[in-house]
Amino acid sequence: MSIFSDVEVSTIAMTSLSVKSFISLFLAGFIAAATMILPGVSGSLVLLIIGLYTTFTNAVSTFNIPLLIPGGLGVLVGILTMTKLIESFMSKYPQPAYFAICGLILGSVFPVYPGFTFNLSGMLSIITFLIGFILTYILGKKENN
Repeated sequence: MSIFSDVEVSTIAMTSLSVKSFISLFLAGFIAAATMILPGVSGSLVLLIIGLYTTFTNAVSTFNIPLLIPGGLGVLVGILTMTKLIESFMSKYPQPAYFAICGLILGSVFPVYPGFTFNLSGMLSIITFLIGFILTYILGKKENN
């Protein structure tokens, strides 16, 4: 069962550029960049949901530069804007920001690994996750001292 069973995903790619398509490609690039820098969120998945993934992949494979320019500009503006916004949140509200990031990471586990079961393999995954979490916490504490 696909996660897109209730979502209509466009497989028709844009081939020409108009003002409306320029704006939509710019916004798609912006949103994709914003989601790419957040852990646990896939920029490709967002483009797929928006319906512009096929447009971008076809533009890259055919070197359709006029279609890549607005997306590239959107990515550039999105990365610059979102990194400053996240930096601001991290400095003003560090604990809620870390909780939000951890929530995105934990929430992305099941879509990334949909076959998770609580058998030996699943339990080993949880144990290695906890070991990595504890090591990161200990190393982070030593670095702050």
